[in-house]
Amino acid sequence: MATIPNERACNNCKQIFPITAEYWQAITNSSDGFRKTCLSCKSKRDRQRYESNKKETIARAKEWYLSNKEVKQKYDSAYRIENRERRKENNRKNYHRVRQTLPQRYKAKTLTFATKRFKKSYKFIAKDFTRLLDRQRYCCYYCDARFTNLLDMEVEHVMPAARGGNNSKGNIVLACRICNRAKSIRTVMEFRLNKVKHNHLSQKKHRKS
Repeated sequence: MATIPNERACNNCKQIFPITAEYWQAITNSSDGFRKTCLSCKSKRDRQRYESNKKETIARAKEWYLSNKEVKQKYDSAYRIENRERRKENNRKNYHRVRQTLPQRYKAKTLTFATKRFKKSYKFIAKDFTRLLDRQRYCCYYCDARFTNLLDMEVEHVMPAARGGNNSKGNIVLACRICNRAKSIRTVMEFRLNKVKHNHLSQKKHRKS
């Protein structure tokens, strides 16, 4: 009786791996139930094929989705229900990972979610926040205090949303928490005048004391 080997070499890279789902893709029309090319080589080949036929692949995927929209929605709904707990756990892990290691992406996602209350929504990405940080030299827009932790930066509307300011990229700056809270719904001019007035009164009280 022939014995099934525990390991085999990839047809492409010739490296030897255990015959498990960790290294090989499962298929039905194979003697041992796995593809002859390892997952690493298959991933590289699929990526090269996608990059060389990107437009055609996207167009074909859109065409398939439009003709099988109901089937795809039913499948997605069933998958979400079946894997609800696993998805929740993965979302929690990704949330903490992105928040700590990629604060620009975290801020972009929260800001994009917040734009749903505006008539015109803008999609913000991590590059937008990196561009803002570079333009502001990693400092607050109003007081020039340097952001020691990128999670401390807050999104600030130059023209407040409560007074008709939109959520466009030209109306968004990064400010420290103190300035963002102090400015509130004031315009930039009102905020600066109030700041000067407050400093003047503080100096006056200090002289009297």
